[in-house]
Amino acid sequence: MNISTLDHVNIVTTQLSGLVKFYTEVLSLETGWRPDFGVNGAWLYANGTPIVHLVARTSDLEVGRIEHFALRGNDLDSFLQHLDAESVESSVQDIPGTEAKSVNIHDPDGNHIEVIFGDIPPQGTEKNCD
Repeated sequence: MNISTLDHVNIVTTQLSGLVKFYTEVLSLETGWRPDFGVNGAWLYANGTPIVHLVARTSDLEVGRIEHFALRGNDLDSFLQHLDAESVESSVQDIPGTEAKSVNIHDPDGNHIEVIFGDIPPQGTEKNCD
């Protein structure tokens, strides 16, 4: 079995509408079909694939926490201008050993999101698992 790419991230929230607004307006994801699980929630899509699953809760329950999840982006300058227009704080960091950069932001629940721009590993390098 091989893992090929991130399928989705599931986030439990007490701010469903706020997170839907953030992910659709800031990251340009789209809402779409979601199975009826018997609880409120939303599936957010990129290029026809549901990659962020939100599940509504009515109280702050102790739940596991994801430190961050990463998405791939293109056009770094345009993305940074968009974040500025949406008043979203960000930090940009070089990814060591590459020409890639990561933009780090947080959603309204404080979840850390990394958006990667560029090739990792750089084109032409062999994968090394040492």
